Amino acid sequence: MRYGLLLLVALSVAGCSRDPSTSTTTGTTKASDGNRAATADESVAAVLQTSGRAAVSLRFVITSKPAAGVATPVRLDFTAADPIAQLAVRAEGAGLTIDAAGATAMLALTEAGKTVSHTVMVTPQAAGFSELLVHALPPGDGAAEIVYAIPLMAEAPAAPAAK
Repeated sequence: MRYGLLLLVALSVAGCSRDPSTSTTTGTTKASDGNRAATADESVAAVLQTSGRAAVSLRFVITSKPAAGVATPVRLDFTAADPIAQLAVRAEGAGLTIDAAGATAMLALTEAGKTVSHTVMVTPQAAGFSELLVHALPPGDGAAEIVYAIPLMAEAPAAPAAK
């Protein structure tokens, strides 16, 4: 039993560290896999931090592995069940530097169920776990702010190549 559990853990770890760009489909590698953009199918749901039903859902895509001191784009995909004329969005995070141009935005979700994307450049300050918090505020007096969390695991920066 103990060896079976160890084997299961080893296989799980090996599967998690697999590079998706080298995966094969029916025995052949697609040449375009490394150059293609991430699609909505590859997005991940952000973790809702506020209680109740959210008027806006958030999914995200991180296109490259975050590394300490390296700016990483995080695509935020917002979807609303009902149209929202102006959604105020603000991103923050402890241990993260967020590019001022993307830290705040006003988005128009004019069609119900249609996704609107916004990209934020995030730079982790140290290797390890950090959390990007995204605040979304629909218009209107008394509208409740919606907060989502996006976990980031930053690697240590790559060592410079030896000459």
